[in-house]
Amino acid sequence: MFQKIIPLTWQDQVSLYKKALDGDSHAALHLVKRLTPKAHAVAWRILGSSDDAEDILQEAFIKLFKSSQFEGGSSIDTYFYKIVTRLCFDYLKIRHPHLIEALDDAVVDGVDVCLEVQQSSLGMQEAIQLLSPRQRMAIALWAYKDADVGEIAAVLDLDNNAAHQLLHRAKLNLKKILEGHTHVR
Repeated sequence: MFQKIIPLTWQDQVSLYKKALDGDSHAALHLVKRLTPKAHAVAWRILGSSDDAEDILQEAFIKLFKSSQFEGGSSIDTYFYKIVTRLCFDYLKIRHPHLIEALDDAVVDGVDVCLEVQQSSLGMQEAIQLLSPRQRMAIALWAYKDADVGEIAAVLDLDNNAAHQLLHRAKLNLKKILEGHTHVR
């Protein structure tokens, strides 16, 4: 049975994080349990692999607990998702550099080649993988972390207007892909 995660105030999150940094293993475990489910979903949607998402999360938690760069300007959740999405982006740059070339407006190479897949009831995960990496990140944060435009902007280092436009393009492109269009812009 799933445990219900009780919402924490911003101050409680900061206190929990500071305790974890000071060596409190219970606080660290609480943060890991709290952040893992949605962060894994986000990483999985961006990378397309649960195993890769788990690797990214391990690295993200190491960064979270070894770095004391968190200044409290946002929630711990937002800070952690920023770490996760940056690690995902770095992973894609190294493993799939061709996917990064057309970051904002284009769908990844191969959309034309995927006509057969698109015509055979393309699943949501496969459709998300056809988005550009930044659009994939915006959709993943919005759909699987329930992030609003302001939080997406904070995680992706964009202003609110740019985040809104990115999310809008991602939704339009995802809709086109799911409808079976072969050319998405």
